[in-house]
Amino acid sequence: MRVHATKKPFLCQDCGKGFSRGDYLKSHRRLHTEENPYKCPECNSPFPDKLTLKQHRQDHHNRGSHVCDVCQKSFTKSYNLKVHQRIHSGEKPYQCPKCGKCFSQNIQLKIHQTTHEAEKVHKCEVCEKSFSKSYSLKVHLRVHSGEKPYQCDECHKAFSKNNLLTVHKRIHSGERPYQCSECPKSFSVMSHLRVHKRTHSGERPYQCTECAKSFSDYSSMVRHQRIHSGAKPYLCTVCSKSFREKSHLTVHRRIHTGERPYRCSQCERTFSDCSSFVEHRRNHLGARPYKCAVCEKSFTKAYTLKIHLRGHSGERPYKCSRCPRSFSINYQLKVHVKTHEVSEQAVPPHIIPGAILVEQ
Repeated sequence: MRVHATKKPFLCQDCGKGFSRGDYLKSHRRLHTEENPYKCPECNSPFPDKLTLKQHRQDHHNRGSHVCDVCQKSFTKSYNLKVHQRIHSGEKPYQCPKCGKCFSQNIQLKIHQTTHEAEKVHKCEVCEKSFSKSYSLKVHLRVHSGEKPYQCDECHKAFSKNNLLTVHKRIHSGERPYQCSECPKSFSVMSHLRVHKRTHSGERPYQCTECAKSFSDYSSMVRHQRIHSGAKPYLCTVCSKSFREKSHLTVHRRIHTGERPYRCSQCERTFSDCSSFVEHRRNHLGARPYKCAVCEKSFTKAYTLKIHLRGHSGERPYKCSRCPRSFSINYQLKVHVKTHEVSEQAVPPHIIPGAILVEQ
């Protein structure tokens, strides 16, 4: 009866979507939890349902007659090969008529178009963002309220969404269910595996509209675009300093809290950020992984090598706005600017243009 009835009593707690059967809801929930219980016996790749696994085995392990001339992958159907070849060519023939976004497959376009079709009647009173479902608004409001109803039993860290808790628990269990079929690397989150696979394919589908630089994942492009826009959306509530990236704000807050969570096991020195800790560890290990291709001098930090290379190239990107001088390091420019400030203070006021001399 439920096939013809409009009621869908099985409701997803994460997005509010309804289903007529419990097993449909169970399958849908895997989108949020990123659970993939069905593994390919040939390559161990995980999948959310039997149908997707079956399709994968047909496309990748049943040696087909349709072979890609770029990467030698084979397919049982010519259409599957045609779609696959778009990875190499970058072809995206399916364009959304409303926003112009392009896709390599028609099904991707259809899924995307649902974002335009759904009427967003549920509006957030804080930031005016709107949603098509009341439950989605409810979840969004936790961003403003700080509510985190899902708590980890191991470390008591709390989360605003249940799927975030599910992924977090893998830190404690060490579970990394998403295995790359090209190399031994595995991941705790499916999206991380998808981005990683682009290192093998060379695919960089996200392009900056300002400078045409391309990226393998969307978040990297968004962070990059803030360089052009100057946007710094992450604000410190203690000192009002703002940052382009959330991770930079997290590290900055430790200045106020005094937290230094990274401890060296050899000298007991502590650090507020992971990168400083890793660089410090190289001092004990004697590692200098960053090598100059010109003079073969090596460095412990990538940034130090970058500065060193300017000695060979003659690049001096930091220019003084008061005189023609330029510098290879920003700190050198800051020191130089102070010489202008000091010299201006030393000039008698009667020869400074626009100055008013007050007689005693």
